[in-house]
Amino acid sequence: HISFGKCALKDGTACANILDINKADPARLAVNVIVTTAATGGTSITVKLQGCDTQSGTYKDISVSPVIPVAELTAGKNISLPIPSGAEYKFMKVSVVKDGTFTAGEIEAAIDSYIGA
Repeated sequence: HISFGKCALKDGTACANILDINKADPARLAVNVIVTTAATGGTSITVKLQGCDTQSGTYKDISVSPVIPVAELTAGKNISLPIPSGAEYKFMKVSVVKDGTFTAGEIEAAIDSYIGA
């Protein structure tokens, strides 16, 4: 897999890495997000895969998770965001929209095989 890195829910809103995928065809790929440290505080998060043709440009949503309540953000939880066919951006990143103030929690995201339903 190709890692976006980790994102601490208490201070960050984006995972560490922006990936240059050079407009690869996503086929059956997905962004798989794993909760590595259980979340506390806060109310919920929404995870977004975003893409752009330039690294410093304006990123557009490619795939968005449903709202995930903090009670479900336990260590080991997997969130899989399929990369839709035709999402051929050169650069991609994972962002987190947080509701509330988190005191702990961390996710790690990577492009991998789709493991959702």
